[in-house]
This record gives sequence, structure tokens and C-alpha cells, in this order.
Amino acid sequence: MKKLSFLQNTIVLVLSNLITGSLAFLFSIILSKEIGAQGVGLYHMIMPIYMLFICFTCGGTTVALSKITAEQNSRKNISELYKGITASITFFAFWTVLVSIFIVLFAPFISDNILKDSRTYLPVLIFIPALLFVAMGSILKGYFYGLQNSTFPAVIDIVEKSVRIIILVTLITYFKNWDLKYKVAAAVAAMTAGEFISFVLLYIFYKKSYFSVSDFTGRPDNVFQIIVNVLKISLPLSLNGFLSTALGTLIAIMIPRRLQVAGFSVESSLALYGKLTGMGMNIVMFPSIIVSAISIILVPVISEASSGKSMTAVNRRIKPILRITALIASLSAGLFFSIPNELGKLFYARTDLGNIIFSLSFGVIFMYIESTLFGILNGLGRQSVLLQNTIIMSLIDVTSLYFLVGVPNINIYGYAINFVISPLAGCILNSMEMKRITDVQIDVYDTFVLPVFIAVGEILILNIIKPLIYVIWGNTNISSLILLASGIGSYIFIYFLISLASKKRAK
Repeated sequence: MKKLSFLQNTIVLVLSNLITGSLAFLFSIILSKEIGAQGVGLYHMIMPIYMLFICFTCGGTTVALSKITAEQNSRKNISELYKGITASITFFAFWTVLVSIFIVLFAPFISDNILKDSRTYLPVLIFIPALLFVAMGSILKGYFYGLQNSTFPAVIDIVEKSVRIIILVTLITYFKNWDLKYKVAAAVAAMTAGEFISFVLLYIFYKKSYFSVSDFTGRPDNVFQIIVNVLKISLPLSLNGFLSTALGTLIAIMIPRRLQVAGFSVESSLALYGKLTGMGMNIVMFPSIIVSAISIILVPVISEASSGKSMTAVNRRIKPILRITALIASLSAGLFFSIPNELGKLFYARTDLGNIIFSLSFGVIFMYIESTLFGILNGLGRQSVLLQNTIIMSLIDVTSLYFLVGVPNINIYGYAINFVISPLAGCILNSMEMKRITDVQIDVYDTFVLPVFIAVGEILILNIIKPLIYVIWGNTNISSLILLASGIGSYIFIYFLISLASKKRAK
């Protein structure tokens, strides 16, 4: 199979993530229009439970198989590479089936005693088959990423998201006049169907890749040792993801209840939580799909470079990636700060999302950079340190959200305050570890000062032209689109002006 370069892989995954991210965004827009804020809140109470079991069954397997595949391929040990894939599929399939049986038995307890809403029972049962499809698919994705050929997973992700939307629209139309719980169940069923399609296509392309191999060089370890090698990498990541997702589950349960303490009704609390997690956060995190693509590619690339003791090559990758992340984050933060009402109206046709989007804008740069640092440390094999840092961040999250969200004058904006505090702590902890391992120190000017300075210019320009655009086009979606394009254009223009000035000064 042809190995793509780092740049080619990045371009493929960025384009794929842009398309799949846009499709996922479209999914959330359709969902919000069809089931309302309260339904979205219910859906986003179920998803952390689903992700919790994903982490428990196959957390870290994509990264583990990506790392192991890259290493075995570089050593030309093809026999162990494919034996590892087969052994992993067998082991994780058996484990996932056991976990699925457990969920079936305890689904009533999960819905009534953990989520405290009997309407979640049916959706919990419906997501069970998806666990097996995701577990198998994550192994096969790790195989392709490890070979540094991201084309197949990228195309399949696009197909999966498209299928999910088609099935969602079909089912929601059928259940249009049914109770809310059936509409939420339909959304979960669409997700399960999408994961099934994804696994089937991944398996077909994997077998095609397998049959194209002519020489199975090297001698494989025994099956037990192969599984141990996979678990050594995946278990810390799985525990890391499990803790993060358990935190997400706790937050999903805690925030509506703390909002009730702050004086909101049960329905209003669930609706407000739905607007935050199912709408506001979708807008704020949408640009991060580019950062996520780069982080995925970084793992096998850094792993391969570090296994060859080429720390110079590792350092050469890290600095520009951090700079790109900071630029994307600050550009996005400037948009969320300047035109939050317009973005809420443009994407969700709602006028009550502006304050939520605005409040989240302050933590965007820290969240994006923390995500990239996480990917770098993953590639360097520092899973145990990431687990330790995740525990610290989790304690910050739970503590700050518990106290802040319950305060009547702060309520849901306690989430936005924590959106600054927790990622900032993660940036500090992860950058300290990165410097210790690679001797790369985050350039404060390139990573924070310059991007924020450009974002300030972007904000000023948007605030100047906003009244003029409203005079010409009024408060319409056309105005919102023009402002969005103007914000992006002004940021890029200022960046190139500064870059040009810096080059002239250097001469």
C-alpha cells in the first residue's frame, strides 16, 4: 500500500474532517430543529454514557494499533503486523460482547438511577450494537493510520456521516408525531446504523490491503504477547478516555441538576443544557476539526521518528503544528467574540445562543492548544503522564462546575468559566512534559501574543463594519455570512501583513 507523506496525510485528513465535521454539524442542526432544545439535552445526556462504554470496550485501540503498525512496518515485520490485527479483533470483539450483555441487563438501572430519566431506556438499548462496530472499526482505522494512509478512513467517515443524516431524516419524519423519547431513540438508531456501515467498509478495504501483500516478512510473537503489547498502550489511553468520559457523564447529569439549584425548572434546565452542549459547543468546536486531523496524523509520525531516535525530526514537526493551532484558535475566538448572535442565528435559527457562544470564546485558544499537546504526547508514548494530567483536569472540572453552575447569577456560564480554567491547566501541564522530553519550549510570542494581537485586529474590523453591513442587508443570514467571511478575511490579511513586515525587517 502506498505510504502518503506527512503533508499529504494532513491534507487528506483535514479535508475529510472538514466534510465529516460539516456533516456532523448538519446532523446537530437537523436534530435541534426536529426535537428542540429539550430533546437535544436528552440526547446529550445519553451520549456520554455511550462514549463511556466505548472507552471501556475499545478506548485507545486506534492509537495503539496506529503506533504498533507504524513500528512493525518500519521494521519490515509484516507477519506480526497482521497477526496483531487479527488477535486484536478477536480479543476486543469478545470483550465488547461481554460488556454489551452487561448493559442489556442493567439498562433499566442506567436510565432510572443514573440518568434519572426513564425516556433514556430505549436509546440506551439501541446504542448497544454500535459498541461492537466501533470496537472493530477502531482497530482497522489504527491499521490504516499506522501505514500513514488516511484515504480509506477519510472516505468512509464521510459515507458514515452521510448515512447517519439520511437515516435520521427518514426516522424523524416517521416518528414526527410520536413522543419525544422515540425521536431521541431515532437519532441514536441513525448513529448505530452509520457505525455499522463504517465498519463494513473498513473491513472491505482492510481485506483488499491484506491480499495485496506479497511477502509476509519477519517472525511474529505469540498471540498473548501481541495482546499485551496492544494493551500496554491502549489501557492507559482507555483509562484516560474513561475518566474523561466518566467526567462528561457526571457533568451531563450534574449541570441540569445544578441549574435547578440555581432556580431553573427541570424542563428549562434540560433545554439550557441542550443549547450549551448541542448547539453552542458545536459552533465553538467546529474549527477544531482541522486541529483534530493534525493530531491524529502526529501520533504515527512522531512515534516513527522517536523510535528511530530522531528527536530533531520530532521537534521539526511540533513547532509549526503549534503555530497553526494557535492561529486557527485565535481566528475562531475572534469570530465567536464579535458575532456570536449572528452565528447562532445563521446555523441554528435561534436568537438565544449569542451569550453562550460569546462566553465560550475566551477559552477556545487554550482548548485547541491543549488538544494538540495531547496528540504530541500520545505520539511520544507519554500515556501515563496524560492520564495523570487528565485526572488533575477532571478534578478542576467537577469542582468548578459544581460550585459555579449552582450560583443563580452565574448558572450556565459557570461552564464557560471552567472552559478557560481547565484547558489552561492542561496546556501548562502538557507543555511542561513536552519540554522535558523534547526540549521544545512553547514560543509564547508565536503561540499566544501574535495570534491574539491579530484576533484583536479582526475584532476591531468586524465591530467597525457590522453597522454598515446591517444598514445595507439588515439583520439577515446574508449579513451573517458577510461578517463571517469578513472576519476570516481580515485575520488572514493582517497575518500576511505582519509576516511580510517581519521578512523585510529580517533582511
